[in-house]
Amino acid sequence: MLEVMDKSNIKADEVLYNSLLDGCCKAGEVDMALKVYSNMRALKIRPSNVTFSILVKIHSKRNDLPTALEILKEMKQENIEPGLIVYTCLIQSCIRAREIPSAIDLFDEMRSRKSIMPDAHIYSILSNGLLLNGFPDKSLDLMLEAI
Repeated sequence: MLEVMDKSNIKADEVLYNSLLDGCCKAGEVDMALKVYSNMRALKIRPSNVTFSILVKIHSKRNDLPTALEILKEMKQENIEPGLIVYTCLIQSCIRAREIPSAIDLFDEMRSRKSIMPDAHIYSILSNGLLLNGFPDKSLDLMLEAI
């Protein structure tokens, strides 16, 4: 699609790249998604919070927590504030990897940002993860906080 657009002198933007990345993510085409992202960066198209959210989802689905966490670092280097979706995906990845302290750290980092308000979904994910991984007291405390 990008080649056809290029030949037709149609300029791709961040929104189009996000759509392509999301399509690759939904199709499970991780290698293609990484090529699309690489192409986006080569063209000096600045990624957005949405772009990074999709990349975090891609790596989270692969259970590749280290790379997903690297994306968070890249966002911060680009001065793009991570949104709720980024934190939710990262916390889910931490829980799947049984990295409970990292999940708690990410949740605390997210809460410290004034621009992000945790929702019921993220409270539920973390509370359930804590409960299933042997932290019932912390799970209860978190649910009481959510209420």
